[in-house]
Amino acid sequence: CGLYVLFSDKYLKNDIDPVTLCFQQFATVALLSFIWVLIFDLPFAVTNFSTWYVIAYLTIFATVITFVVYVFVQKYSTPMKCSLIFALEPVFAALFAWQLGGETFVFQQVVGGVMIVVAMMISELPTEYLMPKKLKRDRV
Repeated sequence: CGLYVLFSDKYLKNDIDPVTLCFQQFATVALLSFIWVLIFDLPFAVTNFSTWYVIAYLTIFATVITFVVYVFVQKYSTPMKCSLIFALEPVFAALFAWQLGGETFVFQQVVGGVMIVVAMMISELPTEYLMPKKLKRDRV
C-alpha cells in the first residue's frame, strides 16, 4: 500500500491524468488476473444472479469509484494524508457491514479494530513526533 501511494503521488505530481492512471491500473490488474486464472485453471463461470450482483457492486463502488476519487484527491494532497485515508478503510468497511450488511455489532471486535487503526495511524507519524528530544539527541 505504501509503494502504491508513493508511486501514484510521483506520477500525479508530474501532471498524469488521474483517469488515465486508474484505467492503466485496472487494465493491468484485469490482465494479470486473467493470466492467473488461465495458469492455475481456476473456474471462470458465474452461475447465479446474486453472484453477478456482488461482482458488479464490488467492481463499481468498492473499486472503480473509490480509486478514481482517491487518485483525484491524491493529486492535491500529500502521501501521508493519503496513507491515513487508506488506514481508515477498515473503519468504513466495518460501519457499512454493520449498517447495511446486517453484521452483528461485537464490542470486542470494535476494540480490536480501533487498536489496529490507531496503530496504523501512529506508524504514519514522522519520528520527531514519536521520539522524545532527549532520546533523539542521545542517538546522534
